[in-house]
Amino acid sequence: MLTLDVVGCGGLTAARRILARTTTPVFLHGRSLIPGLHLAAARPDRVLAVEYRQQWEPGRQNLYAYPVEPDHGHLTLPTTSGLGAAPRSAPC
Repeated sequence: MLTLDVVGCGGLTAARRILARTTTPVFLHGRSLIPGLHLAAARPDRVLAVEYRQQWEPGRQNLYAYPVEPDHGHLTLPTTSGLGAAPRSAPC
C-alpha cells in the first residue's frame, strides 16, 4: 500500500506518473483533498480511498463557495470548472 499526497509529490501530473510506475494500491493523503478527489475519479482502478481529515477539513471547506462534505463515507467531486475549489466571497 502506498499513501500519496498529491500536492506534496508535485501535483496531479507528478502523482499520475507515480501511479503509472507502481502496481501498489494507493490511498491519497487528505492534506490535498480536492486534487486527491480528482485523481481518484480519474484512476478508480488504482486509488482505493482519499483521506478526509475530520480534525481540519471542515474548517478548510468553510473557505470554499461549494464545500465538499462527506455523505455516508463518500465524497462527491465539485461540479464547477477547474478543481472546483472556488473561494467563498467575503461578506461586505
